[in-house]
Amino acid sequence: MLFYKQFYMLNMPIQPAVVSTVAATIGMIPEGLMLLTSVALAVGVIKLAKHSTLVQELYCLETLARTDMLCLDKTGTITNGEIAVSQVIEFNGADSEYIFSAMNAIVKYSVDDNSTAKALKQFFSKNSDWRCVSFAPFSSARKHSVYTFENEGTFYLGAAEFILKEQYDCYKKAIEEYTYNASRAILLAHSKTNSDIINPIAIIALHEEIRENAAETIEYFYKQGVNIKIISGDDPRTVSQIAKKAGVVNYDKFIDAVKLNEYNDILECVDKYTVFGRVTPEQKKQIVMALKNKGYTVAMTGDGVNDILALKEADCSIAMNSGSDAAKSVSQLVLLNSDFSSMPCIVAEGRRVINNIQRASSLFLVKTIFSFVLAVITIFLEASYPFIPIQLTLISTLTIGIPSFFLALEPNENKISGKFLKNILQNALPGALTIVVSLICIIILSKQYSINNQAMSTIAVIITAISCFGILFKVCSPFNFKRAAMLILLISAFVISILFFGDVFSLVSLNMQELLLLCLIAVLIFPVYTGINYMLRKLNIVK
Repeated sequence: MLFYKQFYMLNMPIQPAVVSTVAATIGMIPEGLMLLTSVALAVGVIKLAKHSTLVQELYCLETLARTDMLCLDKTGTITNGEIAVSQVIEFNGADSEYIFSAMNAIVKYSVDDNSTAKALKQFFSKNSDWRCVSFAPFSSARKHSVYTFENEGTFYLGAAEFILKEQYDCYKKAIEEYTYNASRAILLAHSKTNSDIINPIAIIALHEEIRENAAETIEYFYKQGVNIKIISGDDPRTVSQIAKKAGVVNYDKFIDAVKLNEYNDILECVDKYTVFGRVTPEQKKQIVMALKNKGYTVAMTGDGVNDILALKEADCSIAMNSGSDAAKSVSQLVLLNSDFSSMPCIVAEGRRVINNIQRASSLFLVKTIFSFVLAVITIFLEASYPFIPIQLTLISTLTIGIPSFFLALEPNENKISGKFLKNILQNALPGALTIVVSLICIIILSKQYSINNQAMSTIAVIITAISCFGILFKVCSPFNFKRAAMLILLISAFVISILFFGDVFSLVSLNMQELLLLCLIAVLIFPVYTGINYMLRKLNIVK
């Protein structure tokens, strides 16, 4: 339509009509934005690799940067994942030698490969000649394993509450003595046959070392406005004590997930409690779902097969390299050093990438918006499009291309809020509309005072550059030495271009009348921008 209007209605020669139409079309394309985004993300991935972090999905950098809820698995995240047997306590007069014989036999036939099973196998390492008749391995739902040996009866190994059931209250005090010392207490019980009353014969206390920098890392997240939930399959009292040592706020607000029978129960409790114990894999997933339904952007860390459902459900999933292959394969980020202290660097890098892409994209969108709006308006005005492609190249290079790549690689750890596209439009719209208003004034006044197209185009280029430099000034704030130097050099390059290379960019010298028009529009740019910004705020279009 623009070409038709210029060629047929304004009787422009075909060459300038085509050139100005091409300029309008090129101006609407945010050329370089795709390259800028790809380069910024690639640089982010390279920097994360230096922090021993494997990025398996690029877009997770944005999600992680926006995370306001972090769900942590206790083992391997807060603790170093190295579990060791610290004590074996006999119950009911059981013989110590008999207990060790039973445990040696159990670990011989055990097929479990979790961290607890590994610790037991390391501690009870002697060979056993007991013959296993049948066994049921540990499961997250049952919370214990069962082994039946020829002539020796049946042994139960796992969580005391699930093994003893109604008898648990009789041994509760003794067991809780170890759970409140941040030790994992596993009950060994025995019955002569499956129908007999189960008789507790020992408590096996296992100890986990908290990572040296776990408290510092958790404190960092709190300072960044990120809430923390601890989700574990262990006794909630044990997890609570470990959370206390790690500096988790509200560590005493814990709940046994056995009490959470339905999803609605979880939905009601996710805001009330910080520590969730005895959690099944399905419940971990439901906790993540509930937090997402509450409006949180959820990141989840894990290392085991029982974390897979929650990792897949989370907005951003992070696995430890020391964990299972299945957990690593479904995660978006893998900490190759299995060190939770790498997390602040990862979050900071994610924020740097997204903040800078968001800021640089605003510059590209300014040109796209004003080019589109101006092209539409020009169709209804008795004037040609005021730019040719080479002039837009000059403006784009000095006010968008060079500064956007500079800004995209700068440090930036500001917390991200709001939607990505909305934030960009809020930054770009006032400046773009200011340019449109300025150019319309130039077109109308040029017609009014009989200023030729070349002079009008020159004025339009200078005014657009001034406006874009003003937008760049705002984007660069607050200034540091590098940003100030960049802006000064770019403005200098533009001045040199119009003074010494005017012919290259089809710019002409201006007479006194044209210079006065240029100065008038230039003086009005800031008041027009302020007025447009005020109107858009009143209309709740920008903040």
